[in-house]
Amino acid sequence: DSGEEVSVLTWHERLQKKKANNGLHDEDGQDRTSKGTDDDVVLLDCRNAYESDVGKFQGAIPLETMTFKDTWRVLERVLANKDPRKTQVMIYCTGGVRCVKVGAYLKQRMGFKNVARLQG
Repeated sequence: DSGEEVSVLTWHERLQKKKANNGLHDEDGQDRTSKGTDDDVVLLDCRNAYESDVGKFQGAIPLETMTFKDTWRVLERVLANKDPRKTQVMIYCTGGVRCVKVGAYLKQRMGFKNVARLQG
């Protein structure tokens, strides 16, 4: 299981809903709300640093990796203080393969229950 693959429209709707609820995080990973909630959302840019430098979704946390093998260590650090039962993790990458692997790691290794990856 690598998480739910969502369409661009569904992705956009979820981001709008979470922005309205202040459930997104700043680029440094800090909660914009005073405490995490059931609506807690982390938006991760799973691309390499040079790809993220070109542009990213507002509120996304870039993993800033140089190679894919660095991803696991960064995920562990970025999500260390998040409750896997309550945090929704939304991930995107360039072609989709990286997101499938990241989604599987988040669910199977780190125990996150609500993982969504952008289709495509």
